Amino acid sequence: MSLKAEAQRNAAADAKPAGFSGPVYPVEEGIALPPAGRPGAKYPFDQMRAGDSFFVPLEDAHPDSPVVAARNYGIRNGQRFTGRRLFDDGGELVGVRIWRTA
Repeated sequence: MSLKAEAQRNAAADAKPAGFSGPVYPVEEGIALPPAGRPGAKYPFDQMRAGDSFFVPLEDAHPDSPVVAARNYGIRNGQRFTGRRLFDDGGELVGVRIWRTA
């Protein structure tokens, strides 16, 4: 596309209909569609078999986050998980362990 044609297209995209106060989103061509799914999932649910577990230290996540993520993953994929908060000898929360149960 020539610079003049691109400038005209951008000007047309910036033009708002009368009385329109919302944002204008320009239409773009030739943008490649990324692959489906989430790259680099935070937790290894897809690698787990029944009886496997992993530990998430408190510094890495809120204690509820891995439990909620496990439940949602299990619902979407027909699997079951459970999580337990783990405490040190002094009774201080140190993290969460997630088990795949089925």
